Amino acid sequence: MVSVSCSTSSPASTQGVCATSVRRFNAEASKLDNTVVLCVSKDLPFAQSRFCGAEGLDKVVPVSVFRHNCFTEHYGLEQQDGPLAGLLARAVVVIDEAGKILYTELVPEDHAGAQLRSCTRCTEVAQGSLLRTK
Repeated sequence: MVSVSCSTSSPASTQGVCATSVRRFNAEASKLDNTVVLCVSKDLPFAQSRFCGAEGLDKVVPVSVFRHNCFTEHYGLEQQDGPLAGLLARAVVVIDEAGKILYTELVPEDHAGAQLRSCTRCTEVAQGSLLRTK
């Protein structure tokens, strides 16, 4: 079975640019077989689940690092200064079925166009991975 994970991290997945990108990642992942989007943020788990349920995001798995920072520590995505210090930076990581990282991108803060381009690139990389394994 082929499986690709597109992990996206954000300061707050239920607000503004972040929410728009989560919706877009869901739409793009829906076009691919065996692809899931892990949406990682420091939002409270129940808020993430409520948002995904209300939006009908069936390809998104919300992951809260509110209490456990293992993702933050392993990927080095915690913002160190500025008004969002302590929250996750916007980033995209594509991981194949073997756990190999295929693509990473650190997305500029609050830049919707860049986040949406990252989503498209993530889909292209995931699609390429799926094609190579068939």
